[in-house]
Amino acid sequence: AHMRPTQLQFYTSVAALVLQSPWVLKDVGHLIKSIGSSSGGSGGFDTDDEALYAALKGGTPVDSHDGTEMALWKLLLIDAIFYHLQSVSAYCTMGCMSPVSQSVANTLKRALLVWASILYFHNPITNSGILGIVMVVSGVFLYNHVRRIHQS
Repeated sequence: AHMRPTQLQFYTSVAALVLQSPWVLKDVGHLIKSIGSSSGGSGGFDTDDEALYAALKGGTPVDSHDGTEMALWKLLLIDAIFYHLQSVSAYCTMGCMSPVSQSVANTLKRALLVWASILYFHNPITNSGILGIVMVVSGVFLYNHVRRIHQS
C-alpha cells in the first residue's frame, strides 16, 4: 500500500519511541531524583549526566534549580521540530525521485555539511578529507551528467 510521508513519519516515530523507551524512563528517573533532591551537588546524576550539564553551563556542574533543565528542554524541543521537518522532507523527496537520486543527493548533502563545518568552525582538514570531498562532488556531477545523457 502507498503511504503518505506523514504516515511514514508517524510509524517510524512510534517504532523509535518503543525502542528508546527504556532509556527515556531511566533518564526521567534521574531527572525526578535531581528535582526531589534538596541538597547541593549532582542530585543523583551519574558522571555522564554531570559532564553534559557542565558543558551546557559552561564548565561547572549545575544545580537543578537554576533553569538549566528548562533551557535543555527548549533545545530538545527545537531539535525535535527540525528533525521532524527534515524527516518529512526526506520522505517527500523520496516520492519525487528515484532511490539512487535520493542517495546521491544525501551524499552531496553530507559533503556540503562537512564543508560548512570546516568553514564555520575552522575544523582542520587533511589531504584525504579534501580528496573525499572532491570525490563526492565529482561523483554527483558525473552521475547527473550520465543521467542527462541517458534521458535524451
